[in-house]
Amino acid sequence: MKKFVSVFLLVMLVNLGCKSDPASTTSNDVLMPLKVGNSWVYEHNFYTGNGSVSQTQIETITLVSTQVRGAISYYTSNYGMSYYYDNQGLWGTIDNVHHFFAKYPLAS
Repeated sequence: MKKFVSVFLLVMLVNLGCKSDPASTTSNDVLMPLKVGNSWVYEHNFYTGNGSVSQTQIETITLVSTQVRGAISYYTSNYGMSYYYDNQGLWGTIDNVHHFFAKYPLAS
């Protein structure tokens, strides 16, 4: 669970690593662009009790497939987590457990 939380927080904080067509971005784009082929690269640092880095792990999350269920499109990553938006914001689901990640847009 800690790995999942750290991965997602990094997704939310470091959206700059997303590979997408710069011409298609606007100021109204979603928080985390969900499109098959988009990917994010993260560096996880693990620390010792005295604050020094004990281990570094590089991880790439890529959206590899999509599935429409009802009116919602789910985008599945190479780690098995599926992401989707609804009227409340961004969600992730794995093993039929849904996790609310972020309200988006903030104005609604």
